[in-house]
Amino acid sequence: SKMIDYIKIMNVPVQIPEIFKNPFLNFGTSVNVETGEIHGKPQIAKYKGISFLIRKNKKTKEYQYINLEGSIHKYWNNGEHNYNDFGFNNIVSVINELSEKFNIDPFKTRLNNIEFGVNLVTPFNPDVFLKSIINHKGKYFLIHRQKNKHFRECEHSRYYLKIYNKGLQFDKNNILRFEVKVTRMEHLKEIGISHLSDLLNHYKYLLLGTELKTYFNGLLIFDSRISLEDIKQHERLILTEGINSEYWEKLKKSNPNNYYKKRNRFIELSEKYGATKIKSEVYNLLDNKIKELSNVRPETLQELTKSKNKTLQELTGGENQNITGINTSTIQLISTLPQQTEKRFCRITKIDISEQKERSNFLSENSIYQIFLNDKKTYLFLEHKYLKRNCKTTKEKCYYIAHNIRNNYSNKKHSLLKGINKYNNVNCLFNPNRYIRLTNEQKKIIDCKIL
Repeated sequence: SKMIDYIKIMNVPVQIPEIFKNPFLNFGTSVNVETGEIHGKPQIAKYKGISFLIRKNKKTKEYQYINLEGSIHKYWNNGEHNYNDFGFNNIVSVINELSEKFNIDPFKTRLNNIEFGVNLVTPFNPDVFLKSIINHKGKYFLIHRQKNKHFRECEHSRYYLKIYNKGLQFDKNNILRFEVKVTRMEHLKEIGISHLSDLLNHYKYLLLGTELKTYFNGLLIFDSRISLEDIKQHERLILTEGINSEYWEKLKKSNPNNYYKKRNRFIELSEKYGATKIKSEVYNLLDNKIKELSNVRPETLQELTKSKNKTLQELTGGENQNITGINTSTIQLISTLPQQTEKRFCRITKIDISEQKERSNFLSENSIYQIFLNDKKTYLFLEHKYLKRNCKTTKEKCYYIAHNIRNNYSNKKHSLLKGINKYNNVNCLFNPNRYIRLTNEQKKIIDCKIL
């Protein structure tokens, strides 16, 4: 299994004469070393599953750019296959080797496309899960059935989602492949991935894993093994409509507000009859596999800190840098222990906010985003309870969740003060304040500032 497989780089920051002279590549043509002029039609040079291609400048019609594309997982296996484990440790080794053999500076090398995903060994035939998929964020899947490949593919504007039975491809039992192909890299800018060097950053690698789980959560699933026969008629109607992908696509276009209402009702009924257990089961497999692939071996730290390549030395702080002193501003492989402080909790959610500003009383937008990255279960709870509108981006969702948490508290405070003022405004012979008894929680609400 692997997290990162295919990459594409449209303009490798290496001079054409230099790449032609490289002993590991054979383009099958000649080049003038002084001018860079190419004689004859340039060929693609391949090395361990990675292809190098010389491209023309469309305006000048001269050969000016070098493309690099292919599976870095296959590269790790000498170009032979990509069905075994390929995690963060292996990616570091591959990028290190590409950097040294082809003089590629990972900091200057911008990624144009990237594929990432995992292979999951399931306790059931992967085709069962494929048949259970309805859509992804309201978009239908194209179904492809070939002799050695059964897969479903969903096309979005900036990425493709692909799920298939990989066991058929390599004659293995019960291997489900879940992968994302990013076609527009601005989609990953939110987590700071744009250059080859970003794949060496363990923290960003973990964020990529969180993104993969977010994509998975966007799936609408109803276990194809569940029978609808014994279900109440009005519920059966909702479920029968809901397992039809075209129904959701038409509803989302014609009535977006009703779409989310009906989708939530469909999910509730699916959970009621156990039709979403298969999704939870695969999610747990996905989560465990990502954790496994994200483990960092001591040898990887050694490779990063002792690399002979200057650019990788920059990444880790120098050739003679002590392993325990890695420059975590660029590669966050070692976490630092926070100073012990008195714990503080959000007034509404009771979630720890000790890392926020001292005067804050509620979960902040940034804290919610960190929960999104590191604790998906808690984030989904917050989203379900406090997000009341449709948002396009995660950042926008976090903003409105934080906003609604504060509003929840301020509404309680205003309601309480309004009730007290109501009694104070009543004409009577005695002071009503003497008979108003507030609980400790109500006292805290009145005293709390909305920060």
